[in-house]
Amino acid sequence: MRLDEHQQLSRELMNAFRQLRQLNWTGLRSNDGLTKAEIMTLFHIRHATRQEPAGPKASELARSLNVTMPTVTQTVNVLEARGLLERHRDPADRRAVRIRLTTEGEAVMSRNHAIMLNKIGSVVEHLGAERSRELIEILQEVFRFYSTDPASICPPPQENK
Repeated sequence: MRLDEHQQLSRELMNAFRQLRQLNWTGLRSNDGLTKAEIMTLFHIRHATRQEPAGPKASELARSLNVTMPTVTQTVNVLEARGLLERHRDPADRRAVRIRLTTEGEAVMSRNHAIMLNKIGSVVEHLGAERSRELIEILQEVFRFYSTDPASICPPPQENK
């Protein structure tokens, strides 16, 4: 591949990633009066709770969301005040506090999960099964490529001390 062709393809790929980032490809909206950050926080808690039934610690949530602890604390406070999640002591370590969704939080997540599946399902319908599988394989390959380079993994933002 010629250098100018390589550079042009690199620019086009960078532009494609930028365009995708700007889209609301998940279909999530603030139907429940939640911000995108609040919805993503609830999704991360839901996912973490499936792996650890007691729920994640705030530090684990911050790492998963790639945000600072003050950001997680603020978001958790808002969501707890709205009755969507609750804090509780870890049964295995009474010093640790875990976070889990309330029944109402689960209901909100079920609605948002259905919206997301519907939106992404429309992409599958548009592309068809074969091209959707190709896209999945390519995206997984891109992820594997970047995940082998420690410099490519974005560390959580540093907190001001």
